[in-house]
Amino acid sequence: MAPTMLTRVHYAALRAWLQGLPLDVIAGRWLATDPDDVPGPRATLAMLHTIRDALVQRARLHGREDLANASATPGRSDKSMDHAIEAVRCLESMGTPQPLPEHDVGLWLAAPLARRLRAAGIVTLADLAALCNQRGRSWWRHVPRIGPLAAERIVQILVQHSPSIGQLGAHVTGTALATPAVAAPLQASSGAAVPLEAMRLPPTLDGADGINRAPRDVCMIGARDDYQAIQAWLSLWPADSQTHRAYRKEAERFLAWIILERGKAFSSALTDECIAYRAFLANPQPAARWCGPRSARTIHVGGFAISNPAWRPFTGPLSSRSRAYSETVLASLCA
Repeated sequence: MAPTMLTRVHYAALRAWLQGLPLDVIAGRWLATDPDDVPGPRATLAMLHTIRDALVQRARLHGREDLANASATPGRSDKSMDHAIEAVRCLESMGTPQPLPEHDVGLWLAAPLARRLRAAGIVTLADLAALCNQRGRSWWRHVPRIGPLAAERIVQILVQHSPSIGQLGAHVTGTALATPAVAAPLQASSGAAVPLEAMRLPPTLDGADGINRAPRDVCMIGARDDYQAIQAWLSLWPADSQTHRAYRKEAERFLAWIILERGKAFSSALTDECIAYRAFLANPQPAARWCGPRSARTIHVGGFAISNPAWRPFTGPLSSRSRAYSETVLASLCA
């Protein structure tokens, strides 16, 4: 969670402690909320340690490890004490910053949650937001020992600070959509692959003028671009058939790959692209873009069906048999 809310009284109590004032004086003057209920020495010391720890955390949020060290472990000399007191004054004037994507999860979440996230490879707030957007509302199932209630609280924190961390999708927050979400056109070297039915090809890579396209006056189909040509080919099989689904999978993989990874249109593929794709099938990289657990192609948010951001074309490298099958299907498509 966010650091303990510090007040001017807390800072004054901490400076008094650093200056060597007795604990009973500090308790009675700054930490007692009731004149008849003054904390004892042990409780006072525990409160001062809590204030100090919160201040150290604030220093680290600001990226000031020097101030964190000065206020956390002051030496016994007068000079060290002066440095610690000055660090407290400096931090008091700085206030609490907004969380940033590069901040460690431990700076903003409870220690047990932070430990579980780090154990799952989620180190920064950017990592956490990316996991949520990739996996949707069930993201917490990929982090051992984090349940739905803790996950809901974490999402609330990310949403609260979305201006500085980044937006979470409606498939994470469950926010109703005013209009159906439309996938952005595929872009070379960026973005993620989406299912064929959600694909939008960029005008420069839609294959309308692909180098392998036959002259329009001799074409036997009316497709104006690669997407329409693929759909025309798939229409040869019933849409609910296993063959249609299998062939669609191979077509959407290659169509997304050649645009995202090669920056070329499907109908402009040359032998070089075919050889590179053969190697790619054996090791789809970058894995974050291409590989993931089996997921639904679409999800429903706010009454609309949208492409599932957790969906990926591959679950991992293909076997030699699967690679041979993919080449056979694509050869049929290109023919």
